[in-house]
Amino acid sequence: MSGLDASVRAAFSRFSSEEPQGGPIGSGHINDTYELRVGRDEFVLQRVNPAVFPYAETQMENIRRILEHLEKKSPDPRSRLSLVKTREGTAYWKGDDGAVWRCYGGQSGTETFDVIDSPERAYEVAKAFGVFLRLLVDLPVPPLVETIPGFHDAPARFRAFDTASKNAPAARREEAADVIAFACSHQELSRLVPDSLPLHACHYDTKVNNVLFDRESKKAVCVVDLDTAMPGRIPIDFGDLVRSGASEAAEDCRDLDAVEVRPAVIKALATGFLEEVHGVISTEERAALPDAPAELAYELGVRFLMDFLEGDIYFKTKRPSQNLDRARVQFKLAEAFVRDKSVLAGYCGV
Repeated sequence: MSGLDASVRAAFSRFSSEEPQGGPIGSGHINDTYELRVGRDEFVLQRVNPAVFPYAETQMENIRRILEHLEKKSPDPRSRLSLVKTREGTAYWKGDDGAVWRCYGGQSGTETFDVIDSPERAYEVAKAFGVFLRLLVDLPVPPLVETIPGFHDAPARFRAFDTASKNAPAARREEAADVIAFACSHQELSRLVPDSLPLHACHYDTKVNNVLFDRESKKAVCVVDLDTAMPGRIPIDFGDLVRSGASEAAEDCRDLDAVEVRPAVIKALATGFLEEVHGVISTEERAALPDAPAELAYELGVRFLMDFLEGDIYFKTKRPSQNLDRARVQFKLAEAFVRDKSVLAGYCGV
């Protein structure tokens, strides 16, 4: 039982009467995730952070609807997550602290990656998210609920940052002076993707570590982490995919010279994504694809910077100034995406 504290054991007991083995996994900033085993059965248990997702019950209803729809569209059980119901027959359990716990059946023989290490991996990741979007295009009404209002509203993120900057302690403002100056002088990057584009059921957190891969074939198996699935715009999903996969530098890399965009990876991302969504997106949506990575990098940089100024209260950190370093990396990426927009446009057929 090493590696599992009492709260994890208590939560899992709501889904199974058996004693699990296992421990924490993943590198996410928000939720706590555990890989558990009972005999030959594998499970993924998650505690949903109530500070980030205060309406987790609504979020779980989104997830239930998505998974039921995907089951109808793709009968292969490995092609989607599968919720494990509690012993009372519900989709989740809510602890005394207000946190929602949920359990998924494990996907044996799979693995995840934090970095796209090759164009081949990029292609598989992009196809997985493209399939997800394509299969949800006919999700029955009503629309999904917006789980985090304004999650990818970049202008709103800038306004919140601006307020935080004015109210931040002087020492933090001074340490971040160069990054604050960049954010303020590049505000136009928050308005690149037209808000007039249509809404679809989107994933809205399209990172490589949200895709499971088969250990043997190295092919993508399915998309995971549906917490942010909500009504959104397809270029935003594409932009976040390119933003997160373009560089192999660490998210908090202090050597900004190492933060470089890899053309072969970006080409593979565009190819895999468009192979799946070409029949879903409009001409206007396709035209917005080359601008999206710069907006998404700028937006996330602003979020990291704001969190640093507010005392690192949102994103998990392991060292001082980590969020500030994360912001610098994102702004370096934003500059690169602006510079290389014409290259990406060619890959997108624009």
